[in-house]
Amino acid sequence: MLVIQRKIMKAQAIMHRSVAKVIDVSRSRFKTEDPDNHHNYHDNTTQKTLPLLNSPLMLFAKEIWQNPRAVGAACPSSRHLAKVVARMIPASATEGLIVDLGAGTGVMTTALLQQNIAPDRIIAVERSHQLAEHLKQHFPRLRVIEGDAAHLIDLLGADALRVNTLICGLPFRSLPLRLVHHVVKEIDHLLPKNGLYLQYTYDLMRGRDPYVPHHFRLTASKIVWSNIPPARVNLYRIERFN
Repeated sequence: MLVIQRKIMKAQAIMHRSVAKVIDVSRSRFKTEDPDNHHNYHDNTTQKTLPLLNSPLMLFAKEIWQNPRAVGAACPSSRHLAKVVARMIPASATEGLIVDLGAGTGVMTTALLQQNIAPDRIIAVERSHQLAEHLKQHFPRLRVIEGDAAHLIDLLGADALRVNTLICGLPFRSLPLRLVHHVVKEIDHLLPKNGLYLQYTYDLMRGRDPYVPHHFRLTASKIVWSNIPPARVNLYRIERFN
């Protein structure tokens, strides 16, 4: 326990430095143009920085700036975390659709594709309009849905009957409790018997998430220390008795 606490404290220090860096960069990028310097508005420097404004890091910084509670993390999920999540999907799970809920900048989606999961099996769901548009541009072969997870089944339409696996990194601890219950209810109704639910969370001290239904059986759990902040990945298998 002492070793874990030390690692958490070290990770928190790294996280605070990363937060400061993200905020500093985002502030410098989102400064308004000097009204007394109109002749520089279209210079080469401005043109070179425009792609940076649309980079995944800048898009994530915008989301933190506009709605920090909905983001729930100081930094975007790392490739290390995404690879762990993708590799925890059993090789036997070769059928059905996979929903990436709260797909963000597409890190998890990329990891799924790198695991040779066919694009037509992946559905990315994202509430943010900016991030949804980013996903559509970078993953043209995927179905990208812009909408609220509280209405997940309606958003999926006929595809809801084909979903077998759901990946969720929504920040339940920072969202309103009523919304969390709505989202968990949608997930519960969506996943079939023996379906898989992968959840990554920054609550390291508790193994099982308190919002997960009792018939979601925890089958594997792993802490990814290299992520900032460190994250726990839990794999659940849905057991239904009716």
